[in-house]
This record gives sequence, structure tokens and C-alpha cells, in this order.
Amino acid sequence: MRKILAGMIILIVLAFGTVVLAAEGSSASSLLRGGVLFFMPVGEAVDNPFILNAETGISTAAKAFPNIPMARIYPYSTDHIHEYVKFAAQRGNNIMVGIGAYYAAAFEKIADIFPDKHFIVIEGQSDRPNIKSILFDNYEAGFLAGIAAAISTENNRVGFIGAAPVQPVMDFKKGFQDAVKKYNPKAIVNYRYAAVDYSGFSMVEKGFELAGQLYGQGCDTLFAAAGATGKGVIDAARTYRKYAIGVDSNQDGIAKGFVVTSVIKKVDTAIVNLIQSISTGTFTRDDEVYHIGNVGLTLTDFAFSRNRLGKEKIDRIRDAMFDLKRLHRDSLASEIRGK
Repeated sequence: MRKILAGMIILIVLAFGTVVLAAEGSSASSLLRGGVLFFMPVGEAVDNPFILNAETGISTAAKAFPNIPMARIYPYSTDHIHEYVKFAAQRGNNIMVGIGAYYAAAFEKIADIFPDKHFIVIEGQSDRPNIKSILFDNYEAGFLAGIAAAISTENNRVGFIGAAPVQPVMDFKKGFQDAVKKYNPKAIVNYRYAAVDYSGFSMVEKGFELAGQLYGQGCDTLFAAAGATGKGVIDAARTYRKYAIGVDSNQDGIAKGFVVTSVIKKVDTAIVNLIQSISTGTFTRDDEVYHIGNVGLTLTDFAFSRNRLGKEKIDRIRDAMFDLKRLHRDSLASEIRGK
């Protein structure tokens, strides 16, 4: 335990000492007492669109609401994450935000010990009264990708690459396969997973390898719900001169002309909205869900793929997306899932 805590102390000092986002002159001690502490996703940010989007949200919120001190902690792995959180809570932090599904389990391990603390998990879910869930409808995100794949494929063979068979990825997969079936019943979907655990979100080379396998088997359009691993899939699309679909943030420019579109998950907006609610005193512990209807999910504008894809296919993809928005507007969102 001493070894674990020593590591946490170093990590917290680094977080508060070098990446603090707060009003000028805020001290580390004041942050420890009353700021918003973000526990960041595990993994390298450089190739991970989910982490990069979260970083953007925190930076934007810090500039917009300088009265709210903020800091970030970057765990090295998912092991003992609850100990990191427990240590921070014991130091006086009242609002702790975990970005990633695994933080739900970590918060649940200590939530009862700190009933007056506010734990917020982004992309995870819990029924504990002091854990707020901010969710994205990953089924709908996968559905958007499935629409793009179903319409853009030229040979009716597409593929899905998941980081691991964990719940958020499985939701993406279900939405993807349902959309492909609906919008192109002739299409075949092949599947691959990078790993069996969350390490599958940080395996760029594995993503390239799996994509190469699927392209070699005849798939011409791939979608990866796999964090940084998806960068390898996009690299493979350029190498094999096939299609890929980006995720979480706008990845269209990584391989211009080979990324059909990207499913943007507005994690940055969710973080800004959260900090705004704290700043204005409107924060509640009620869960929130971002989806197509409230513009929490959307597709990019085909800036680099429109010439290759063609207007007719782009119009069909956009029309399908607007139909989903209409279902939300008319309180018929359950129809997206065929219910």
C-alpha cells in the first residue's frame, strides 16, 4: 500500500504542478480542497481521439470558467484506480470526474465511504446516489458509422474492429451491424478485437494489422471503436487504398480521401456543460445522455472524401442521419433500435 500511495502522491503533484488549468494565482492546496479533479483515460493521448477530445473540453472550460479551479491526473493503468480516487477524496476534493467506463467501478468501491462527495463518470454508468453518469449513446454512434459503411461500400463487405469485448464497444458493434443490415441488407460484416481488456484502446500497430487482415479478406470499409488503435486502422486504409470511418473526433484529415467520415462524440461539449453547471450553481446528480437528437453525436462534413464518394452517396448518408434526428425530435428514438 505504501508503494501505491507514494506513486499516487507523485502523480498528483505532477498533475497539480504542471497541468493545472485554473485562475491565475490558484495554489495547489486550494485545488486539493475545492477544485474539479479530472481522472483522465488511461493511455497515450497523441493517437487517441477520445482523450484528445476530453483534453479540448477541459481546456475550453478552464478558459470559459476561470473561477473553477481544475486539474488532471493521468493514471498509468487501470490497476488500483480506486486508490488514486480515495487518496484524492481524503485530501479534500469534493468533485471528481472519471473519464472512461472503468471509473464507474472504481468510484463504486469508495462512494459509500464519501457520501457527500460528487463522483462523475463520463462514459460509464452507476446507480449509486453520489455518482453522476454522463453517457453517450454508443449504439447510436455505431449506428451512424454503420450507415456510412453500408452506403459507401463498393463490394458489400465491411468490417468492425473493437478495442475489446467491453460494454461500450459492444454497444458500438450492435449499432453498427443493425445499421448495415438496415441500409444495405446485402452487405456482410466481419469483426475483430484488438485485445480482451482495455489495453485494446492503445494498440496502434495491432489496429493496422487487423485492418490489413480484413482488407485482405475483401472488406473495403472498416470502422474501429478502439481509441488509439483506430489510428492504425486509418493508416491501413491509406496503405491499402480502402475506406475507414473515424470515431470520437474529426479524423478525416489523417488520411485524406480514405476516411469516409468520422462519428464525432462531443465529449468536449459534455465537459464544458458540466463545468458550466458547477460554475452557475445548476449542477445536479441526475444522469445525462448525449445522443443524435441533442447533437451529442454527429458526422463530419465529408471534406476530403466527397470527390471519391460522390454526391449521391453523401446525400443518402446525410438523409439517414437527419431521419434519426427527426425520430428524436418526435420522441420516437426507440424506433432507431427497432423497438
